[in-house]
Formats: sequence, structure tokens, C-alpha cells
Amino acid sequence: MNEDQKKEAERKLRLLLAEATELSWAFPGELGDSLRASPEYVVFECQIPSVNFRYHTSSGHSRVYKDHDGTERVIALTNKIRSALLRI
Repeated sequence: MNEDQKKEAERKLRLLLAEATELSWAFPGELGDSLRASPEYVVFECQIPSVNFRYHTSSGHSRVYKDHDGTERVIALTNKIRSALLRI
């Protein structure tokens, strides 16, 4: 990855994290707190098979939520955030 690609990936990540913060206020309690603090570790049950081990392990920092706790937008957003982090 060259410097321009890295800067673009970092810019996209900042936008995704800002979106996670904005969406977090719609979710009271632990889910909202986790979306603000570390959305890359927010994992929904439907994501478990595809989440990189860095972001989901039984002894890790991840929190597994029921699919109905989130929305399709949040589920997709957490996937995008993890993908962006892995690119960087």
C-alpha cells in the first residue's frame, strides 16, 4: 500500500468511526457505549463466522450481540470498520 492509498484508507476509517458514533446514540446501554468506544469489537451473531480473529475471540475484547439488537446498517458498518482496519 503506497502513502496515498494509506491516507485514503485512514480517511475512510475516520468517516466510518464518525458514523458509528452518530449511530450509537440510537442504542442505549452497552451496545451504544461499545459503538462509541470500540466499534471494531462489536460483533453480532450473524457475523461470527466471518469476523477476523483479531476482533473476535473467546478471550478477546469483543462483545457478541444478538442480531436483533442491531440494525442491518450497524451490522454492515461494523464489518466495514474491521475491513478498513485490516487494510491499514
